[in-house]
Amino acid sequence: MQRSGTPGWQQLLSSARCRTPMLTLSLILSLFLTATAAQAAVERINLGLYGGQVADIEALDDGSGNTDLLIAVDSSQKGIFKWDGSRWRSTTYPSATTTGAFSGTATQVEVNPRFSSNVYAVISSGSVNKGLWVSANRGDLSSGAVSWQAALDSGSSQLTEIQQLVGHSSGIYASDNQGKIWQNGGSATGPFVTVFTAPGGEQIISFAVHAPFRGYVLTRDGSNNLRLYLTDFAGSDLLLSLPTQAPVQQRSSSCPISSCAVDLRLVASDPADPSGNTLYVAGSSVNAMIFKSTNGGTSWNQGWDYQCSLPANGCTGFAFMDGFPSVIRFKGTASGGNESRYIFVSTSQLDNDAGTPTWLQVANLSSTISPSGPSGPTVINFTTHANDPSLAIDPNNPDTLFIATDLAIGEISHSAWAGPGSVGSEKGNALGIEGVVINDMDFYAHSATNKDLWIATKSGLGKALNFNPSDPASTTTAGDWVYPIFPLDDGAPPTAVAINPSNNAEVLAGNGKIYRNTQADQLPQAATTWSRTFDPADFDGVGEPLESARSERTSTTAIEYQQGGSCSRVYMTAANNDTGSEGGVFYSDDSGASWTIDDLNPSTLLKMPVNALWVSDTTVWVGVGDRTGASRSSETGIRARLSLCGSQSFWKPSSSDAAFTDLQTEVVTAIDGVKISGSYSVYITTLNNVYKGELPSGSSGGFSSWSWSKVTPTASGASQFNSVAVDVTDANHVWVSYGNCIRESSDGGSSWSAYGSSCQPDHEQVRKLVFDDLLSGTDQGLFAFTTVGGGEGNNVIIGSEDSSGGCFIATAAFGSYQQASVQRLRLFRDQALLPYGWGQWLVDSYYHLSPPLAGWIATNDSARAVVRVMLLPLIGLAEMVLAIGWLSSLALLLLLTIGLRYAIRRIGLQPA
Repeated sequence: MQRSGTPGWQQLLSSARCRTPMLTLSLILSLFLTATAAQAAVERINLGLYGGQVADIEALDDGSGNTDLLIAVDSSQKGIFKWDGSRWRSTTYPSATTTGAFSGTATQVEVNPRFSSNVYAVISSGSVNKGLWVSANRGDLSSGAVSWQAALDSGSSQLTEIQQLVGHSSGIYASDNQGKIWQNGGSATGPFVTVFTAPGGEQIISFAVHAPFRGYVLTRDGSNNLRLYLTDFAGSDLLLSLPTQAPVQQRSSSCPISSCAVDLRLVASDPADPSGNTLYVAGSSVNAMIFKSTNGGTSWNQGWDYQCSLPANGCTGFAFMDGFPSVIRFKGTASGGNESRYIFVSTSQLDNDAGTPTWLQVANLSSTISPSGPSGPTVINFTTHANDPSLAIDPNNPDTLFIATDLAIGEISHSAWAGPGSVGSEKGNALGIEGVVINDMDFYAHSATNKDLWIATKSGLGKALNFNPSDPASTTTAGDWVYPIFPLDDGAPPTAVAINPSNNAEVLAGNGKIYRNTQADQLPQAATTWSRTFDPADFDGVGEPLESARSERTSTTAIEYQQGGSCSRVYMTAANNDTGSEGGVFYSDDSGASWTIDDLNPSTLLKMPVNALWVSDTTVWVGVGDRTGASRSSETGIRARLSLCGSQSFWKPSSSDAAFTDLQTEVVTAIDGVKISGSYSVYITTLNNVYKGELPSGSSGGFSSWSWSKVTPTASGASQFNSVAVDVTDANHVWVSYGNCIRESSDGGSSWSAYGSSCQPDHEQVRKLVFDDLLSGTDQGLFAFTTVGGGEGNNVIIGSEDSSGGCFIATAAFGSYQQASVQRLRLFRDQALLPYGWGQWLVDSYYHLSPPLAGWIATNDSARAVVRVMLLPLIGLAEMVLAIGWLSSLALLLLLTIGLRYAIRRIGLQPA
């Protein structure tokens, strides 16, 4: 008897046939194949993190006395964002289905003052690098369609490779990497024409427009020589002078730092000087600098640099910036006339009415977060810093400035530029800006469905509250995070984070310096209770690993806990990206409270850029080399530790294995490995290749016992590998990343396929892969990709714009790729189908045909039940083939079929 509410098998099959006429045919196809969640199509969920690297800001009057605010975000495929009064919304890629939408990262946005509704932007989209786009209505989306169009030259071709935009009352100007400056003096549909061409193939570094007939152009030739030209934008150009030495060298008659090179990046003409003779040029080597000329570049009578901010610097009352000047802006008119009162260079301001002109650094910004939700009990104050390159002045209220910060963009009061205290706050706390750059992440598992998740991003540290990997919706709003966190208000981007695996209250984070929090499991202490335990300046003396004139530019590349054996230790690695030659390994035996230099054995300084760290229960490996590929360091390959608990124990291993010999000549970027049933498998990425090392269970453990192979993906463009992650339950299941691609292998690197929707033009750059549920941190943030069928699905966090909605048939039917039958079917696919050409064809066909059907199965309980039953014969076949092979299995099936037919005839059940 059939129970009420429980459909019988005939009803289930009838329902399935009614819903999907092709179901039976598709299921027959599925009997040959299976899938893993890693290959599954998945659903995309934003994990509630917002922020990004704002490359440019434009504040313009909307024609009604209100201010429109647009930003170019170069860490987001959503490109140009606009403030709508409550949050930021993309105007170029609001969704994949919006009419006219196109994805791409943006570097500049500029209004055309002559036609103030026309806004131009530089966006890299698909195969178009730094293309010029224009919106005739300030990026407005009220019509339901994207309003941006390609900006064209007189030949109807889009301008590309654009380096700089300048708006002027005479029109909009754009320079490209071919040494040309283009101008459009008309409306958005008007063509651009060339108004300047650099001589001798020189590259335009920067340019300024003072008047339609007067401009300045800074160029660089093939020998790295800088030149400055005065131009009338009509073919008449005059070569001017440039400063010949840094300001510190002018003051001291010598060079007291490592470099006094004049490396200029910017030129600007003061609009308050009608003659156009007041000029500024700015740049940086290891020493940020700016120069001023009051005679049109004939001579340079004033100069300031980073050294002015240091004690005994030879300057008086100056606090010029650190870093690389990226923007110059002007405001007001000085009391003496003929020059602006305020000059802004990135995060520094010069007041020409201050008696002796004085540079001041902008004060920090103060904002609040509510990690338990807006109505929750916890509110945390956080500090951000104006340390990125963009600045705009509100045209309707010049006392309001908008400035790029280490979260995204802040609104500040100019009247309180230098404090005391806060001068402003984050504009909407970056809500809506999908551009968080992920550098690192770590887990602490309370259970399979309750984990601490810490991340290190360019915009600060973040802690997810109550993260459930099987339910990404558990972390989808800003209230689900403590973010951003800047330990001790240090605004340098965190690059590494680690949780003590035996004590989730202890977290270490690195941004060159190391910070420690021993109350990281509490609020608000997770954001506020930090101590600094490592400073590169303490290890930059002669004969030390961080010896450098700018050791503060050291980056923390990894932090890992080692708690096996007879000691409990933390390892930390570092590299100076500026020099490409300094770096090292440090360890702490007191949970990160103090640090010791780790050296080579015997007693040799380990001074080299260290990029990667792998810690197992028996050894520690690090990967070294200059990641820029400039070969500023001769060190390459891996170094291994002879002892877990001793000192001076690293050495450079060698092997007769040819693949390992090759590995030791390459720059290593990432290492990950697993130990399963006593056997080790390690994957190592370099700038050019992927290597696999295997150590069988019971071997001696020396490098002579390891076997090595090169398993580099052969896809076009597969190079500059930057991360690797291995499935902790399956040493043959591995992912590597490069550029905007994630490649996956389920057979130990013998074959690779593109993972999810990565490798597509609209996919952002991938920076970090970590397995514990596979996570991928990208240049756009954290996104959860989870199988629709629920269960224990292998959740994936990657940055991507689109996905189909479903999973493959076996995973959809059983609810998890970890389920035993799915795992056996997966092994059947890998070992019994993929080795054969016909099997590869079947697999490829299946991956194209099955996702829509699988998506329907995953959301239909009746279909799932039917499919589980229909998969039983395939599961039996898989077990048989895996046990005795194809030939024996087919022979046995043939004998069984003949025997069954004979038995049917004998007992009279032959069908009519």
